[in-house]
Amino acid sequence: MTPDISVVASYITVIVGLVIMSYFGRERNLLRTGLGLLCAILGVIFVAGIYSLIPSVAVNTGAVLGIFVFVFLLYLDFGRNFRTLLLLPIPFLFFVQAFVFPVPLLSIFIYFVLSVTILAAIDYSEADMMVLMRNADKYLRGCLLPFVLIQRLVKSVIGRSSRTSLAIAYFALFSLVLLAVPLIVSDLSNGLIRSEFLLTLALAYLLLSDEQYRRGRGRL
Repeated sequence: MTPDISVVASYITVIVGLVIMSYFGRERNLLRTGLGLLCAILGVIFVAGIYSLIPSVAVNTGAVLGIFVFVFLLYLDFGRNFRTLLLLPIPFLFFVQAFVFPVPLLSIFIYFVLSVTILAAIDYSEADMMVLMRNADKYLRGCLLPFVLIQRLVKSVIGRSSRTSLAIAYFALFSLVLLAVPLIVSDLSNGLIRSEFLLTLALAYLLLSDEQYRRGRGRL
C-alpha cells in the first residue's frame, strides 16, 4: 500500500468510526457506539503511525489490543452467542502479523468477512425476511432486500425454505458478492482500489443489515 493510500484509508477509518458512533449513539446502542468509537481510535492510531508521531511498536500493540476489544464487543453485541467464537482467531492473526511473522493482511480481512457472513446466514435463516424488512426503518430497510430475494428464490426452486437451505443460500451468494467482487475490483484497478477497503465496506453493510434485522424482529 502506498503512503498516500494508507493515509486516505486511515482517515476513512476515523470517519466511518465517527459515523457509526454518531448513529448508534442517537439510537442509545452503547455496544455499537463503542464499536464506532474503537474504529475511530484505531484510525487515529494508524494516522499517528503513518506520520511517525508514535513508534511502530505502539501502533502494532494498539491495533492488536483494539482488535481484541472489537471482537469482545461483537461477542456481547451478538448476545454472548458462542458462534461468535468464529471471530476469535482474528486478534491472534493480527498479533502474529504484528510481532511474529507477516501474515497477509488481506487473508485476515477475508476471514473476518467470511466469519461474519456465516453468523449472518445462520441468524437470518431463522426468520421471514419479508416481514422483518417491512418492520425495519423506512430509509434503511432496503439493505435487507437481497435476503428477501434469496428467500423467495429458494422457495421457488425447492418449494419450501428450510433453515438449512436458506443458510446455505445466504452464505453462498454473499460469500460470492462480498468476497469475490472486492478482489476482482481491486485486481481490475491494478490495486488502486484496495481489497481491504472494499472488504471493510462489506463488513459495514453486514453490520447495517444486522441492525435492521434486529429492528424488524423487535417490532414483531
